Amino acid sequence: MATLFEGVGLAELVGLLRKRFGDRRLYFTFLASSGGYATFAQDNIKALPAWLQRAERGVRSGRGGGVAVVVRVFLDDKAVIKRPDGEFIIVPKKQVYHFLVDSRGTTAFSEAETRQAQNTDAASGLPLPEEADIVYSSSEHLLRNLLSE
Repeated sequence: MATLFEGVGLAELVGLLRKRFGDRRLYFTFLASSGGYATFAQDNIKALPAWLQRAERGVRSGRGGGVAVVVRVFLDDKAVIKRPDGEFIIVPKKQVYHFLVDSRGTTAFSEAETRQAQNTDAASGLPLPEEADIVYSSSEHLLRNLLSE
């Protein structure tokens, strides 16, 4: 069941995640309720603070609605996946977390909720096949631990 962490804003959430995992392992996807989106990883992470300031102002004002956050943490473990052309490739496994940040704070999702969201087509609502390289994780557990450090 999703848990609201009142008062935990977007910048605080991202700061905690960057401190825990380091920029080299992180890949952020942000999707605003207005429909805009942004992605940040090691190659463009220097642009993240300025983007966060603008997004945080919109979220805190309540005018911008919320921002969905998908966090992928690249792991040392590997997975073998089959591409559509039939070729097999080796890719790093990724631990995936889902959050929703709005004017109240950050809502963190359970492992089951993360799995369901990650494996549902946003446009149609139809299920998608699970990906062999994804480790679905509890954002609730992670955020609780980050806040207690």
